[in-house]
Amino acid sequence: MNLFSALVCHARRRGSVARFASRLKLYREILYWASICLLLILGGANYLRHRQFTPDAGQFCSFEVQNGVPTVWATINGSGPYRFAVDTGNSFITVSPELAAKLQLKLGEAHPVHGPSGGSATGHTTDISRVEVGNIVLTNPDNCFVQALAHARVPVDGLLGWPFLRHLPVRLDFRTHRLTFVDKAEPSGTEAAVPFVLDGSMIPHAQVQVEGLPYTAVLDTGCEAPVVVSPRTARETGLKLRYRPRFTDKLVGVDGAMPVTAYQIPLIQLGASVSFHNVGTALMASYDSSSDPDFQVRLGGPLFAMSRCVTFDYTTNRLLIDLAK
Repeated sequence: MNLFSALVCHARRRGSVARFASRLKLYREILYWASICLLLILGGANYLRHRQFTPDAGQFCSFEVQNGVPTVWATINGSGPYRFAVDTGNSFITVSPELAAKLQLKLGEAHPVHGPSGGSATGHTTDISRVEVGNIVLTNPDNCFVQALAHARVPVDGLLGWPFLRHLPVRLDFRTHRLTFVDKAEPSGTEAAVPFVLDGSMIPHAQVQVEGLPYTAVLDTGCEAPVVVSPRTARETGLKLRYRPRFTDKLVGVDGAMPVTAYQIPLIQLGASVSFHNVGTALMASYDSSSDPDFQVRLGGPLFAMSRCVTFDYTTNRLLIDLAK
């Protein structure tokens, strides 16, 4: 009887050990798959946090024209809104040092920024996680920069340049004051297509004629003057000899105020078929070519505001412009 009882107890112990081993194996499998799921969740969250979401076709926002420069209200990292200029002449999404401090943006590498008068300032790279303008959303944009801003008559907190504009053709309708990203940009019956090239800073340049002479012009919606010419361009075109100065003024650059003299030129031709008549033109009193040795002509925001609408298509390197009345 004692032997039988011992056998029964032994069998029971063996069953308990087997059940315990089975449960331990199950717990190990649960812990393994739970760890895999946690890693996937954390990795997915990190991926979404750093993934760049770009604007979609049909997304739009309203803009205002301040002294010829289109400006929008933007939310940065959930804070705002703040006034930003839509600036095709800017390689970055730029925020002022004051706004950067308010948003507690971390400053990265320092880079000198040279101005047309020969002076310079210092800017810093930074990271921005989210930009919202109307229903347009851009996350983790490239090329963000903190720099002192230089707009004499258009006080802004930042500039929306190439990183914001490059993803789809962007249309600026000056009749409805609406900025829209479109799927494809094809010229309508009243629009003309002007090819442009992007320089190493991703700023568009197009061919123009000033007083019948060919030049390469920077397309810069963030510039407060309709047209700016270098002293060399003025000499070649005989600007001072042909026309009387209308008034003197100042353009503000990163290196301070720069004296200019305003003239009115009867005709400036953009591309092969777009003509602007009686255009106010700012002649720089001096220019330091080290900031941009190839600078000849700059077409600014007020010139584009003369049109019904313009479309900057960075996907095909074309400017569509509608001058119909």
